[in-house]
Amino acid sequence: MALNEESMTSTVKLQLAQFQIAAQELDNKYTGIMNEAKEKPLDERLKVLYDGAQRLFDDGCTKQFLENLNTSLIAAQWNTSTMNNLLKSYHNQLGKMLDTHKRRSEYNNLFALIISQWLATQENDLTESITAESLLAKEKLEAIIFVPHKLDMDNWYDFIQNKLFSVFNRHQASKDAWKRFKKQTKEYGQMLLTRKVTATDINRAIQYLLAGDSCDERRKSTLKEMQMNQVTLEGLASLVNALIADLSKWKWPVSGVRGVFRRNFAAKYRCFYQEDDVTAVFLQYVGLQWSYHFKRELRNLFDVLSKNTEVECSSDSIEKERLKRQRNFWMGTLPDEEGDSNDYGDGNYSAVGLKETVLDLIHVEIDLHQTLYPETPLTVVCADVEDFGLLISHEVIQTFLQQCDVPQIWLDFFDRFLKQQVYHQAEDPVRQRQRGVPIAHSVSYLMSELVLFGMDLYVYQNTGIFNYRLHDDFWFFDSQLSKIDQAWTLMKEYGNIVGLTFNKEKCGSTQILPLNTATPPTLLIVGASLPENDVKWGLLTLQKNGQFTPDQRRITPFLNEIKERLSSVRAILEWIKVYNSYMAFFMHHFGRYANVLRARHFEGIVATLRYIHQNLFSENNSSALNTLTHLITERFPECLSGEMIEAWFYWPLKKGGLGIKNVYVDLLSDFEYSPDETTITFAALLAKNRECSDDEENQNDEETSVTSDVTTESSKTDSPNWRDMYIELLEIKDPIYPKLTKVLEEDLSLFEDQATSSPDEENSDENESQLSVRPRRHRHKEVADAYTGWLICQYGEQIKSTFGRLDFIDSNSVPIDLISMIERASIDW
Repeated sequence: MALNEESMTSTVKLQLAQFQIAAQELDNKYTGIMNEAKEKPLDERLKVLYDGAQRLFDDGCTKQFLENLNTSLIAAQWNTSTMNNLLKSYHNQLGKMLDTHKRRSEYNNLFALIISQWLATQENDLTESITAESLLAKEKLEAIIFVPHKLDMDNWYDFIQNKLFSVFNRHQASKDAWKRFKKQTKEYGQMLLTRKVTATDINRAIQYLLAGDSCDERRKSTLKEMQMNQVTLEGLASLVNALIADLSKWKWPVSGVRGVFRRNFAAKYRCFYQEDDVTAVFLQYVGLQWSYHFKRELRNLFDVLSKNTEVECSSDSIEKERLKRQRNFWMGTLPDEEGDSNDYGDGNYSAVGLKETVLDLIHVEIDLHQTLYPETPLTVVCADVEDFGLLISHEVIQTFLQQCDVPQIWLDFFDRFLKQQVYHQAEDPVRQRQRGVPIAHSVSYLMSELVLFGMDLYVYQNTGIFNYRLHDDFWFFDSQLSKIDQAWTLMKEYGNIVGLTFNKEKCGSTQILPLNTATPPTLLIVGASLPENDVKWGLLTLQKNGQFTPDQRRITPFLNEIKERLSSVRAILEWIKVYNSYMAFFMHHFGRYANVLRARHFEGIVATLRYIHQNLFSENNSSALNTLTHLITERFPECLSGEMIEAWFYWPLKKGGLGIKNVYVDLLSDFEYSPDETTITFAALLAKNRECSDDEENQNDEETSVTSDVTTESSKTDSPNWRDMYIELLEIKDPIYPKLTKVLEEDLSLFEDQATSSPDEENSDENESQLSVRPRRHRHKEVADAYTGWLICQYGEQIKSTFGRLDFIDSNSVPIDLISMIERASIDW
C-alpha cells in the first residue's frame, strides 16, 4: 500500500469508527424513547415520540417537518372534534420516521464494519506466491524462450520475396503502392529520431500502460501520480527524448529484468517483466508510434489489394459495406493515432468491440447466405496459434522489417529489445531471450501483429478469403469448400515456415446446413484437412443450424474453482469482487452485446446463468444473495434488527451499498426482450422483394420473370435495401433505458450528486420518454449507465420505503477515496 494510501486509510478508520459509536448511541436513544412511549395513551405516546424525534434529528428538512407537525398537533389538541384516526396517522408518521432512522443507522454501521474488515485484510504482503502451476509455467517458458528457433531463414527470405510480397508486383498500381509504403516507412523511422516527444505523448503512453494488464498495484499508483503532474510528464518527455537521441546505445540492464508469473481467469500463468517505470513508458511510446504508422500504411495496402473487388461492386451493395468492415479489421487491434486510448482499438472498433463484431458478422453472414443460397452449405472455421508469444522468431521479425525498409538503427533497436536479459526467481542466472516477445509491451504487440499480418496477406491474395483475426484468434468462412481448404492449407504452410503451430483444441470447423435441412446430406462433408472440433466464440458454440449457443460443458470446469475462491476469501467485499469478476467474464464470453442473436440467445444466456447459480449456491436455493446474507450474519451477528433488503446488495458501493452485480438486470439493459418478437431478417426482406416483383409482373404481362438465382445475386451485390439491412443488423445498438416517469426522474436527480448529462442531452426532444442516451464511444461503458438507471427503477421504492429517502448513507460520510481504492484493487488469481 502506498504511503498516501496508508495516510488516507488511517483517517478513514477513524471515520468508520464514528459510525459504530453513532449507531450505538442511536440504538440507546431509540430504545429509551420506545420504552418511555410503551403503554401510554395515544396522545402521550405522540408527545414522547415527537420529543424524541426533536432530539434525534438535526437536518433542516426534518426540522421543518417537525415544526409543521407540532403546529398540527397543537391544532388537533385544541380541536374538540379531532378524531382518533388522525392522531394514529401522526403516531405512525413519527414511528416510521424513528424506525427508518434506526435502520439507516444500522446499515451505516454494518457498511463501516464491512469496509473495516476489508482494510484489515490488506496487509503489505509483497511476497510472490509460487504454486506448482506457476513452476510448471516457468519450466515450459524457459524451455522455449532460451532456445533459438531452428528455421530455414533462406526459405523465409525467398518466401517473402517470391510469394508473400510478390502480390505487389502484379500490376503498376500495386508496384507503386508497395514502393510508396517502403519509402514512407523509411522516412517515418528517420522522422521519429528527430520528432520532439511531448507531455501529451507521455500521458497517452501512460494511459495505454494503465489500460493493459502488465502493471501491478505499485506501478499503477505511480503512473497515475505521474499523469496528475504536468511537471513530471514534461520531465518524462525530456528523458524519452534523450533516450531516442541516443537510441543506438539503448539496451536492457546487464543485471536483467525480473519476470513474475501471474494467473489469469482461464487458469493460465503468464510472465510479466518488471522493468523500471521510465523504461516502461519509453518502450510504450516507441511501440505506439510505430503502430500508428504500420496500421495506417498497411490499411492503404489493403485498399490496393481490394481495389478490383471494390470497382466491380456498386456503391449501394453489401459487398461495398463488407469491404469497409474488412478494412476496419485489417490490423484493427493496433492502436490508432486518433482513436480512444483506453484500449488497443480504433474508435468504436475497440479490441473488445472487434471480438463482439466477429460474432455479429458471422451470424449475419450465415443469415444472408441461407437466404440467398438456401441449397448451399457455408463452412466456418476458427483457429488459434499455440503459445504464439513464446514462439515468435526474432530472425523472422528482423527479415520482415528489413523488407519494409525500416531504418537500420531501428532494426538494431528492435533486435536488442527482443533479446531481453531476464530471470524469473532471485536465485536464477540472468539469461538472454532467444525467441518470443516480452508480454504486454506495445513493441511486442506490434511485432506479433506484423508476423500474423503476413499470414492474413498470404491467404487473402491467393484465395480472396478474409481472415477476421483478433490477435492470434482467426475466424473465416466461405460457401466454396475448396477455397476454405486452400486457406487452411496456406495458413499451416505459413506457420511451418515461421515456426508457428495451431492449437488443435481451439481450432474447429462447422458446416452450416442449408436452410430447413434437418440432417446433412451425404454431399456435405467438411474438408479432410480442416480442424475437427466445433467452432467457438468465447463460451459459445456454433451449431450446424447457424446459431451460437452457450456451451455448459465448457462452463462446468470453472464452477469448482469459483466455489473454492468464494469459500476462501477473507472479506465480504473480496467475495463480491470475485463474484462480480466471474459474472463479467461469463457475460462477455456469452456474447452479451451481440446485436443479431435476439430473444433465443437471450434465453440461452438466462438459462446458463441459472445453471451457474444452481451449481454455485445449491445449498441456498441457487441464490447468491442468500449465500452472502449467511456470510454477513455469521461474521457480523446482531448488526441488523430486521431482514436485509435486496436493494442494499445491488446498490453501488459509493452510495453505501455492497455493489454486487445483478446480471439479470444487466442483461435487460442490453436487450428489449420480447419472446414473441418478430425479427427482421434477410428472409423477410427477400419475401417482400418477391411480392413487389410479382406485383410488377402482374402489371406488365410482357415482362418475363427473372430467375431466383439472378434475383438473389442482384440483391446481394446491388440493392441498397439489402445493404441497409446488413448495416442495421451489424449496428452497435444503444442500451435500453427505463421509461422516464416523474418519480424516476426525481429519483435520478436525488441519486446523482451532480449533473452528468451534456447540454446536448438536456436539450434533446427525443429523450422525453426515456433516460438520456450519452454520446456513444464504447458500448460496455454505456451499459453501465443504463444498468444504473434500471437499478434505480427497480429498487428505488424499496429503499425509500425502508429508509424514508433514496440512500443508505449520507454522501458526505462515504469514504470515496477508500472505495475507489477498493474498486481498483486487483484479485490475486
